[in-house]
Amino acid sequence: MAPAYSRNPLTISLLTGVKDAQLEGDEITGHWADELRPVGSGPSSKTAILEQFLNWASDPESILRFVVRYGPLSKPHVGKEFRQSLQKWRERQFELRGQWQMGASLRATVGLREGEMLHVWPNKVELGVSDLGRFLEFEIFSHPGVRRRVCERPDCPNPYFIATHLKTTLCSEVCKAWKQRQHQLKWWHERGDKWRKSRKSRGPSKVGKKPRGPRRNVGRSQKRRQK
Repeated sequence: MAPAYSRNPLTISLLTGVKDAQLEGDEITGHWADELRPVGSGPSSKTAILEQFLNWASDPESILRFVVRYGPLSKPHVGKEFRQSLQKWRERQFELRGQWQMGASLRATVGLREGEMLHVWPNKVELGVSDLGRFLEFEIFSHPGVRRRVCERPDCPNPYFIATHLKTTLCSEVCKAWKQRQHQLKWWHERGDKWRKSRKSRGPSKVGKKPRGPRRNVGRSQKRRQK
């Protein structure tokens, strides 16, 4: 039997990496690595960089940890100094969160910049982008709008997620448990008084009734005498 037909998957790739980074006022400064490492995202990728970026905390120390791990949003230059504005980082996160929440209504026409290339391999198509900001943007475009979700739980710490099932509205088992508790609380709030009244109306269980003693086994000879 011939295998089912499928298109070559699209992978978004980037070269990035930092040697050092530190906070300086309202910026993060540092140096690009002497040897950049490839970062990819696609069907075989185990690291969802986009979801991490959208869910990442935006205080200075948290942004610094993100930059150390994945680099600044600008185009890398091997061994050179970089400066990442904290405000620009937050603005980019806010912008991409907005695009994520647009769902299937998101439309865009994006051209390639200098240095960006489309690589065609025997079993995949790879788009090499110029910087991390572009990487994150193309990643949003690569996910179907109907699967880009925001968790229903209001205080979810990681609300942006990809839904594996179209009916999914919660991102994790923890949030599903929260939803179940909400259902229970709602039921108790709406029907709790009625339930308690119905319990009281039944009254206490019957007491004082003389219990039946154990049944005696009557043999055939005794039954004949009784006749």
